[in-house]
Amino acid sequence: MKNVSPELLALLATRQFYRADLFRIALKNGTVLRYTSGDRSITADGDVYSDGGTTGPYFSKDGNGVLAHWKAGVEVDTLDMSVLVGSSTIDGVPFLDALRLGAFDLADVQVRRAYMPTYGDTSGGTV
Repeated sequence: MKNVSPELLALLATRQFYRADLFRIALKNGTVLRYTSGDRSITADGDVYSDGGTTGPYFSKDGNGVLAHWKAGVEVDTLDMSVLVGSSTIDGVPFLDALRLGAFDLADVQVRRAYMPTYGDTSGGTV
C-alpha cells in the first residue's frame, strides 16, 4: 500500500482532479533530469518538472501511459514509457545520441503521480 496524505485522499474522493506523471531521472554522471507528462511544467517538492516546451522531450502523452510491473522474489521490475524526443539534448548531446552513447545506462528512474485540484497545485502531495 502506498502512503498518501489526508489531503490527497480527500481530493481523490471528489473524483474531480488533474493528473500527471512526474519523472526524475538521475544519470550516472550526476545529471538529474525532471519531466512531466502534463501539458505544462509542474513544480513538486521544490523541483520543476518540464513539459518539454518547444524542443521536447515529451513523456507519455496522447494516452501512452506508463506501464510498470513490480515483481516479488528474484524477478526484475520493469517500466515501459513512451518518449518523443523532439530536438532536445542531454548535456548538449542530442537526446537519441545520448541514449545510444549510454548516458541512460544505470540511471535511477523514479516515477510519481501528481493529483491536483487545479493544474499545478501539488500541495496535497504525490504518489
